[in-house]
Amino acid sequence: MFARLELVIDKYEDNPGQPAWDKWIVCYGQVQLYVYVTLPAKSCLKTNENLTAILMLVTLCKTNGKDVSLEPVWYQDMEIVQAFNIMTIDCVIGQIKVDD
Repeated sequence: MFARLELVIDKYEDNPGQPAWDKWIVCYGQVQLYVYVTLPAKSCLKTNENLTAILMLVTLCKTNGKDVSLEPVWYQDMEIVQAFNIMTIDCVIGQIKVDD
């Protein structure tokens, strides 16, 4: 399944001395796997109870900054697999058969 992801990143993530500045970006990728995780309550996480989440492992597409809603983009060049919260899926944009 290919999906459109809406992410909020820190515009200055590569500059640790800068204040955080949220920036919305749109990415596209192929969902590889869904994972249900539970993080135990830990003082270092500042949590009093277990946290659960559904993550997805996604191979992001290299779109070279092109807006796929305005022009065709071929999903031949893929990046590394990354984990995202399932809540970042904006919509499903396609599906292809990858295994028999």
